Amino acid sequence: MKQLKRDEIITFLIFTFVGTYLCWGILALSSRSILNKSLYSNNSLYTFLRILGASMPSIIGIIVSYYFRGKVGINYLFKSLMKWKFNVLFYLVAMFSVNAQSFIIGVIYNVLGGNTKVIINTSQAYLFKTNSIIGVIGLFVLIVLFGGPVEEELGWRGFLLPRLQSKFHPILSGIIVGVIWAFWHLPMFFIKGSGYEGFISYLIVTIILSLEITWLYNKTKGSLLIAILLHGFDDTYAVIFRFSLNRVSNVVWIGIIFIAIIVVIDMLKKPLNKVVLNDI
Repeated sequence: MKQLKRDEIITFLIFTFVGTYLCWGILALSSRSILNKSLYSNNSLYTFLRILGASMPSIIGIIVSYYFRGKVGINYLFKSLMKWKFNVLFYLVAMFSVNAQSFIIGVIYNVLGGNTKVIINTSQAYLFKTNSIIGVIGLFVLIVLFGGPVEEELGWRGFLLPRLQSKFHPILSGIIVGVIWAFWHLPMFFIKGSGYEGFISYLIVTIILSLEITWLYNKTKGSLLIAILLHGFDDTYAVIFRFSLNRVSNVVWIGIIFIAIIVVIDMLKKPLNKVVLNDI
């Protein structure tokens, strides 16, 4: 307990994982009839437990910030959320996340004679018709607010990343967050119908996405807003494009890894560009 009181990061991770694994673990066990099947089949309960589990990083991030640093900790956290005045190009960059890159590379590859299967969902997703701009915008807003970005990013990038960057290089910090982020999602791979498959490919993509968010977060001097937007765009593309990275061609993999290498090279430039807790 003394260690928990001293270490913000360990405290945050323990309570975040316990809270999420409890919620999603119930759904996983219920979906496989180990627990009462009604816990999984009841749409309202399923949605509640899924969203509550997804919200743990942000909920625990806020609580632990207040516990260790009081109002100052909360101000640090929400100040980063309010950072929106930066070069408009960074907003555009946020739109080209890993899933967008994969789609673009796949299309180019197909035009050049390759064969990468990418299905574009132009019918409906979460009650929004994806064949119209208004429908896509509505889907994006829904995903940002309830699909993960807001529920997670106050924890991953708002709380965890600046504390890691106080100790490590941004590249290592981004990789650490990516690994933690991927394993935090692990229960979803055991929930039937969750849409999660291929953990190894998911781990690789999550690390790459984490590095890109880390890069953009530091470029915008600690904007949690840009992290939420990039996360939201990536999740929205996953619904619209409806393809699995572990099933696309090696050319697509090479393309997104190449882009990630460019990001890493830029992060190695001097002077070191990173945002730590006291800079927020």
